[in-house]
Amino acid sequence: MVARDEETTAKEEKKAKVKQEEDNRPSLVKFANSLGLDDFDYQAIREVEKKIIVQIADDQEVSLYEYKGMIVLKMFEYVTMRVHKEVEKEMKEQGSFSEDALRFMLMQLAEKEIKYGLKPMVHVIPLKGKLYTNISGYRFYARNTGIKYGIGFECIKDGTQDGKWRYRCTITFADGSPSISAEGAASAMSYKGNPEHLPTMAMKRAEMHAYTKAFPIGASVDEAEMIPYEGDTNYQPIGEVIGEVVDNLEQLFGDQKEVIVDVAVPE
Repeated sequence: MVARDEETTAKEEKKAKVKQEEDNRPSLVKFANSLGLDDFDYQAIREVEKKIIVQIADDQEVSLYEYKGMIVLKMFEYVTMRVHKEVEKEMKEQGSFSEDALRFMLMQLAEKEIKYGLKPMVHVIPLKGKLYTNISGYRFYARNTGIKYGIGFECIKDGTQDGKWRYRCTITFADGSPSISAEGAASAMSYKGNPEHLPTMAMKRAEMHAYTKAFPIGASVDEAEMIPYEGDTNYQPIGEVIGEVVDNLEQLFGDQKEVIVDVAVPE
């Protein structure tokens, strides 16, 4: 009887030990095991990650293993610097907040900053539960690529009479690469701000679309149809506009419908 009790106790202890070992598995291993991948080799995956190279901001390269660690550290930085509170506030105001959604948003913000140098709540913002890059972010990233480019605008639909404006933005490259064009439109139906800003908004949307094609880094704010207009500032593309920025382009350029921008390469 005693021997049987000892045998039962030994089996229970063995089961408890196995269960404890299973509980100590990394979450990735637990997930893999839940899918039926009982022979999942976590250590082998880590070694592979150390050999995969990821390009990040400032022309640096790190391993995928290091990259994932950098994301965790950046998210921790957002918490200690209270950035997560600003993100949480925005998400709550937009009705898209949850703890899981906040964590996912912080992870995306960390990735954008590490890979492209984009700052949270400055260049990238939460919008309708997703992360979007605003026009300042695209200008910042484009400038920091070191690529010499110019940007011009052409009015292809004058909305003086019906309030429907459409502009074409063209980005040209100094190295002779094919230019990239995109159009943007604005009307009272798509923009609820001051009607006087409709031409500017159409230009801004055209520029945003052109940037997303020329310097792709993810979804733009324009795709959410919620571009805020910065009413206290004059619209001006990145770089130095040749000539004075005026409301009526024809006043300055006559028949020339393009605004030429000379973008200097960052030091």
